[in-house]
Amino acid sequence: MFCPSDVASHFLHPSRHLVYQCIDINIISRLFGAIEMATRQKKGKLIALWVLRIVVALAFLAAGGSKLAGAPAMVAMFGKIGFGQWFRILTGLLEVAGAIGLFVPRFAVYAASMLAVVMVGAIGFHLTRLGGNPFPPLVLLLLAILIVWLSKGTSRSEVQSI
Repeated sequence: MFCPSDVASHFLHPSRHLVYQCIDINIISRLFGAIEMATRQKKGKLIALWVLRIVVALAFLAAGGSKLAGAPAMVAMFGKIGFGQWFRILTGLLEVAGAIGLFVPRFAVYAASMLAVVMVGAIGFHLTRLGGNPFPPLVLLLLAILIVWLSKGTSRSEVQSI
C-alpha cells in the first residue's frame, strides 16, 4: 500500500532507512552463518559416522569371514565353547550380515544393534568358557553402540547428501 508520508520520510530522513537495512543485513548474515556452521558440523558428523561404519564393517567382515572359512583357530575356539560348529557358522553369518548392513544407511542402526548383541555374547563366552582376553569384543561392542548413538539423529536425506 502506498503511503505518501513514507515517501516523504524516506527523502527527509534517508539515514534511518539505511540503519534498518544494515541491521536486517547483519541479522541475515549471522543467521546464514549459523546455518552454514550447523551444516558443516552435520556433514562432519556424517563423514565421521561413515568412516566409523567402514572400519567396524571391515573388522566384522574379517572376523566373520574367518569363522565361515573354518580357520583352525576359530574351529578350536568354538570347540571350547561346546555348542558345536553350527554355532561358529551362525556367528560368522551374523557378523558378515551385520558388516554388510553397516554399508546400507537404512539398515545401519539395526546391523550395529545386532552386532552389539553378538559382541555381548562374545564377551560372555570369553569371561566364562574361553578364558581369553575380552578386550577386542568389548571394543567392537563400544564401537557398535557408538554407531547406533550417532545414527539416531541422522535422516536418510542427510546421509544421501554427502
